[in-house]
Amino acid sequence: MPHLKKIRKWIHFFAKQPWSFKINLPRVAIQNFFTYTTLQMQPIYFASLGGSAFLLGLVSSVASLAGGLISIPCGFYVDRHGVKRIFIWGTVMMATGSLLFATADNLLIGIPSLFLIIFSLRFVMNMCPVVCANCLKDEERATGMQMCDTISAAPILIAPTVAAALVTVFGGLNAEGIRPLYYIQAVGFSFIVLFIWKLFTEPVNLDIKKNRNDFKTDLLSVFKKGTKVKTWIAYRTLAYAPWWISITYWPLFAKEVKNATPFTIGFIQTAMWVLPLFLAIPIGRLADSLGRKIVIFILIPIYCLSLLTFVHAPNQTILIISGLLQGLLILSIVVQGAMQVELMPIHLIGKWIGIMGLVQGISGTIFSVLAGSIWDTFDPYYVFYFMIAISLLSLILLARMPETLNKK
Repeated sequence: MPHLKKIRKWIHFFAKQPWSFKINLPRVAIQNFFTYTTLQMQPIYFASLGGSAFLLGLVSSVASLAGGLISIPCGFYVDRHGVKRIFIWGTVMMATGSLLFATADNLLIGIPSLFLIIFSLRFVMNMCPVVCANCLKDEERATGMQMCDTISAAPILIAPTVAAALVTVFGGLNAEGIRPLYYIQAVGFSFIVLFIWKLFTEPVNLDIKKNRNDFKTDLLSVFKKGTKVKTWIAYRTLAYAPWWISITYWPLFAKEVKNATPFTIGFIQTAMWVLPLFLAIPIGRLADSLGRKIVIFILIPIYCLSLLTFVHAPNQTILIISGLLQGLLILSIVVQGAMQVELMPIHLIGKWIGIMGLVQGISGTIFSVLAGSIWDTFDPYYVFYFMIAISLLSLILLARMPETLNKK
């Protein structure tokens, strides 16, 4: 039975990995479930409190920037003290933000609540690659990272539909209908804090004793010892921006322009994670065999076509199908993540990820504000044309990067 043989192969792959990698998978999976009960409803909930598209983009941008600014000190902290405390404090902030957002009945509370939710999610996400970077071998990294995404994406297929059902029961796509989701989310994130505290251990290859240089020396080391660091920063600035713009604006577009129902919005969010769930491991193996760049060059043009399909969808079925193809962006981001850590010596990974967190925070700020301005000043359709232009432009910079697959 070839399927059983393949399953045994992946079980063996997972079993031989360090404990911190194994326990990080359920942590991310549980976090994803509770995150995606509200993520697609978040812009709609904020708008129901009185927020405009521009204000939504501005708050998201400032929170993204704050998350980026703290990434560098966090990256240095991880290299010296480990990642466990970062996960704990970040998840505590996520629970607090959810609880505050649940109690919000106006923008005075809604703005700082949304800020804390986005900031803390960035805070945790920026440090997650440290686990894979320090646990996985170079020749297995893309495969292992895609496996992580496969397992952790499974709950995302369920969460949006569960959320849609709950919102329908509680009153529909309005503040009162969405509000209970944030109470549920706060409880879920509180459970994750206990889970990390009891079970998570530091990655085995994260040597926190040797990293005692001063801040300036370590920062200069990243630029001296890394591979084409400046080109990669420019590339990642463009390549990651569509992700943050999409999170902020596609649910609003679906509701206000396409008149999507709660279940359609839930199905779109679910559809976005179908391909990452079923293709993550094959894409990871392809990236580990053919190379990182060629896989990204295949995925991004198809993703751009999916955005065109989304904005011109004649009905809600086509909206859902376009959401399915937008999942290719998620696959490309994971491959980018594998390539990113391979540009830097292992002892500088924490600092490198911290710097990239800052870069992505700044780019998220700039591009989200621009997208909000485009939405309010011109037309919501142009936000998605803007995303397409950014994505295609990023490929020009990627072409200038060396392949990292066989880098020693």
